[in-house]
Amino acid sequence: KINTECHDEYYLKKDDKERGMKQGINLPLELDGEIVGVVGITGSHDEVITAGRLIKKMTEILVREGLAQEQERLDNKIRNRFLEDWVLGSGLQNGPAFEERGARLQIDIRRPRRAVVLRIDGFQALSSTGEGQKRIEQVEHRVRSFIGEENASNIFLRLPTKQVCL
Repeated sequence: KINTECHDEYYLKKDDKERGMKQGINLPLELDGEIVGVVGITGSHDEVITAGRLIKKMTEILVREGLAQEQERLDNKIRNRFLEDWVLGSGLQNGPAFEERGARLQIDIRRPRRAVVLRIDGFQALSSTGEGQKRIEQVEHRVRSFIGEENASNIFLRLPTKQVCL
């Protein structure tokens, strides 16, 4: 991060060979009011200002989307780890602390549930090819649709060789 109070564009009017700088514009990349980087484009002001501002906005959107995707991956990892502890591990032996952990993830472990465990014959062979992975994803999608993915109380956990539905 660059810590600065100034969030303005910076334009260098001519090349500065001693400092290795070329004529062009530097635009701060901002995320939640903080400067997280800079986009620099060389050229005359009239040539680069419009494209520079467009690139700045597009880059800020991409950074924001990347951070959101990373947060979603992290949230899924935490949720899956909890589900693995619950279904396969000794999570229930942890008592109220485990129940609270589930509540923070919006999973009520006290609620009665039915468990369905699905295994795809030839999973290893299918998972080693792109076409096979596509077929596995289609099966998972059909199972989720059949059981009711839109119902938040239904839980799905994908393990290396099987899918668990609660």
